[in-house]
Amino acid sequence: MNISTFFAITGPLLATFGAALLAYDAFQAPMQIHLQRRFDVRMNSLLRLHQYLSTTYPSPPYTADEVAIAQAQRDEALEKLKSELNTNELDYKRRVSDFALWGFIFVAVGSVAQAASAWMAS
Repeated sequence: MNISTFFAITGPLLATFGAALLAYDAFQAPMQIHLQRRFDVRMNSLLRLHQYLSTTYPSPPYTADEVAIAQAQRDEALEKLKSELNTNELDYKRRVSDFALWGFIFVAVGSVAQAASAWMAS
């Protein structure tokens, strides 16, 4: 196998792999939307539960310390959910940008290899 044939084979393969990396976001975005909706549902459920419990079981039977503990637990749960969402979003954005960069590099290298193959064959 000569170098021209090698470039003729690897060029399209590299370009195809690069295109797949560039298309990653198109396939991953629906999952990210699903995670965002799941977070919103969990957050709304937690807030509705808190509102239901605070209206159904008013504070007079509870001491001020018990109410403060319940509020602290609620705030801690909300912060945990928000932190989880921020971490997931940051990881997703970093992963997509890395894949896009590598996809572009592979497409460029594959295109150069195809051009080199055509140039060497002529």
